[in-house]
Amino acid sequence: MDLPGYYEFCCRVKVVAGHDALEKIPGILADLDAKKPFIITDKGVAGAGLIDIVTTAIKDGVEIGGFSDEVPPDSSLKVVNQLARVYKEKGCDSIIAVGGGSVMDTAKGVNIVVSENADDLMKFSGVGKVNRALKPLIAIPTTSGTGSEVTLVAVIKDHEKHLKMSFVSYFLLPNCSILDSRMTLTLPPFITAPTGMDALTHAIEGYTCLQKNPPSDACALAAIEMISKNLLNVVQNPSDRDGRLAMAVGANLAGIAFSNSMVGMVHNLGHAVGSVAGIPHGACMSILLPYALEYNMHKNGHLTAELLLPLAGPEVYASTPKAVRAQKVIAIIRQMNQQLHDATSGRHARFFKEVFDREGKQVLPKERLSEVAAAALNDGASSYNPEESDFDDNLMVLEAAWEGATLDLARVKTNRKASWKTAAQIAGNKTGSYKITDACTGCGACAKLCPVGAIHGEKDQPHQIAELSCWACGVCGRVCPKGAILTNLGIPAVSMKRSEWPKAVVSNDCIACSICVELCPKSAITIETIDAAAVPVVQRAVINEKACIGCSICVPSCGAKAITV
Repeated sequence: MDLPGYYEFCCRVKVVAGHDALEKIPGILADLDAKKPFIITDKGVAGAGLIDIVTTAIKDGVEIGGFSDEVPPDSSLKVVNQLARVYKEKGCDSIIAVGGGSVMDTAKGVNIVVSENADDLMKFSGVGKVNRALKPLIAIPTTSGTGSEVTLVAVIKDHEKHLKMSFVSYFLLPNCSILDSRMTLTLPPFITAPTGMDALTHAIEGYTCLQKNPPSDACALAAIEMISKNLLNVVQNPSDRDGRLAMAVGANLAGIAFSNSMVGMVHNLGHAVGSVAGIPHGACMSILLPYALEYNMHKNGHLTAELLLPLAGPEVYASTPKAVRAQKVIAIIRQMNQQLHDATSGRHARFFKEVFDREGKQVLPKERLSEVAAAALNDGASSYNPEESDFDDNLMVLEAAWEGATLDLARVKTNRKASWKTAAQIAGNKTGSYKITDACTGCGACAKLCPVGAIHGEKDQPHQIAELSCWACGVCGRVCPKGAILTNLGIPAVSMKRSEWPKAVVSNDCIACSICVELCPKSAITIETIDAAAVPVVQRAVINEKACIGCSICVPSCGAKAITV
């Protein structure tokens, strides 16, 4: 198990798991000093009778203040505001979210609005904008996949402006996650399969990508073992309560792992496929997982090899030569997809060309793969992938995953030369592109201004840069009075006065997508209305020059190329 020079891990969510865990809710609410919860769900969950199970389990100890099953498949800003009004009108004091990822995100959004008594949820979009405790929130997942019940993220879509806004804060973590086998017993096999593979992907990427750490590794390994032992079984035997509970716990552990360690190429490409073609997230994860592992093999094959033990057990691990364990892991994942394909009568897709809509039309035609490859360039998950990828790399992986062909490893670029790049070129890529020499006097100027807290050291003692935390923004090099910070080619980073640092400028090409807002480490960027009378309303990113530290992280994130320095 690797020990990074610096890492952070946090999971404040109380997890209550069991075949009758729902009955614990009245006591949990009492401990939170909550008496009148508002239940949030969607029509699918309500129609399956799951809300009846919940209300029956808590009827003797809780007064239900309100109920709504209006959550859409893709979370909605409009619905969040509507439900917040209902919550207030009913005099509720807490939230119980019952459902999948969209329900969890919606509940978190509602909780922001009612707790902050806000009239505009968008004021809190981005990282760290929610900075105090919210109303009590209990999360009850009805799929064993997303892990949203233990993550600090919510994604809310503004359907009118066609924007997806992210909200990231430790205060978005639910107070309690209830894992009850009754909540997934009615989940159909063709949904159980991809959601289970989604959870497996969370655990595998969490273990093999750049921000891994010992606590997240422990959760990831346990999740992989639970999921690999139980997924096919619950697809074939949906009423197996023990298997269902094991899958719920596995997905929960995977959620804890990846929300602390982050994910890489599978999610990077999967997010792009979802936005371009609308293919369900779990299906994207199932299809892309073996290909991303192949692509990264030359960088982290030793980590992939370690997964053979929890994935296949000690006998297979011991009998497989060390040199081929990573390939064995990938082969087993492909075999799992084949078994799930067979168990669902072909409804679990193995390749993108097998994904069809209800009318039998192919959802992702091969000619649209270039569109997906381009969209993936703007997704932040690439920052944590072990190997860099450009448009050609993305397209190569997508073409193999579309056809179902094994990735041609000879085409993977393994000889990328280490070279200094501007912060605008490598911002967000945790490559640790700077180092501190013995010339450091420990003045601490670099540590004070590092936007991600990657520099550590005692006063008057040489400082160090945590490589996996470094965003390579270059701020430390600009401020160092001794020229003690070098690029990865050993070239001194030139120090300059703060007044001389480059400032970011937003042009009229800005489409107010808010990606820069989410990534800005100093919260110096906001989205403001420029022309409210226009149809549609004109909005643009605005940079607070006093808060901006000139790190240029916003530049490469801008899909419209509207930000320059």
